[in-house]
Amino acid sequence: MKKDQSIIISEIPGLAEEIGFFFDTPRVLNYFSAKVASDYGLAAEDIADFAYELALEDFNFENLEQRLVDEFNVSSGIAANLSRDILGKIFLPLDRYIPGKPVAAELASRKIELGGYNPYIERFDLFVEEERNKHIKDLENLYEQTINSPEEKQEVLYLFANDLADIISGGTAEALAGLNDVLLYLLDKDKNFHQELVKAILNNNQHISKSSFQLNGQQVDPTIANWLKAFISQKGTAIFSTLDLSNFLTNSPFTRQLDEDERKLLVKLLMVYRNIKFYPLSLDELNPDQLAIIPFEKPEAVSKKKAAVSNGLDNKLSINGVGKEEPEELTVEQKLAKYDWSKIVGIERRALLEELGVSLKDFVKWLGEKK
Repeated sequence: MKKDQSIIISEIPGLAEEIGFFFDTPRVLNYFSAKVASDYGLAAEDIADFAYELALEDFNFENLEQRLVDEFNVSSGIAANLSRDILGKIFLPLDRYIPGKPVAAELASRKIELGGYNPYIERFDLFVEEERNKHIKDLENLYEQTINSPEEKQEVLYLFANDLADIISGGTAEALAGLNDVLLYLLDKDKNFHQELVKAILNNNQHISKSSFQLNGQQVDPTIANWLKAFISQKGTAIFSTLDLSNFLTNSPFTRQLDEDERKLLVKLLMVYRNIKFYPLSLDELNPDQLAIIPFEKPEAVSKKKAAVSNGLDNKLSINGVGKEEPEELTVEQKLAKYDWSKIVGIERRALLEELGVSLKDFVKWLGEKK
């Protein structure tokens, strides 16, 4: 069986990114396929193609043993054992990402003990961790070539001290994707940068709600700085969970007067604060394509950032005409309006902005004006 080369699993809408990473990353799929194939004298490539087809069929394991008999010309006894190992070694590591967790149920119906397959689950987790680290390292290497770190650092500090409310309330997905990449790079490069960012946020006097509130016996404005002080006064300075955040929103006297939109904005603010203050611990549970300091809903183009990192490093200046000289008299509006920024994300965007001579601050401001 040869897998359908016209379909790429990672591009199927609705599937978890981890599933796409597993099946469309040859070193990952081949590793697990080989673990199965070696026990049965089969070719790892054939097992990989068979598993790929099962994934394309929405993980339908009906009549699996008979399909293996027909496909690999094995006895029904061998097919029973082979089906068990395909389910346990290839699909069980993905079960948590498949709606309904059908793999565990399928193995349970065969009275197979799941614990024996834990090493394969752990190995896939390690692949994901390695990919996360590679993703950040690739960003770091490319940014070393394309941006001015001290200048970017000052621009980001300015944004967080003066424009954070606008960013979390109205920043477009395209703008946030680029800003997140810069944040991840700077945080990874400068071990003290998260402290500077926290200081900038704690000095931000932008309002994120309408009504003032009591804090330490005084009536204060509903600024970013005061909301963070209110949260810290109740929850302390240790890392907090989403449950802690939910309890604060539900039970704190500070939040009783907030409307729904103000609550959502406060949640975003507190998540940004958490992700920065406790970096990198705050991002430990996230997968490579989910890494973000500022949470946002990614457009489809942003979800392909990993592929752009791994496949497009050498061509980062060739996308959409990057590399062409811009006349010096062009305004920021004229420079930026020429491109479809929804299709240029992550490191490609930073390379293009560098080529155009447009700062991150001006780019974010321009995008905000286009809303």
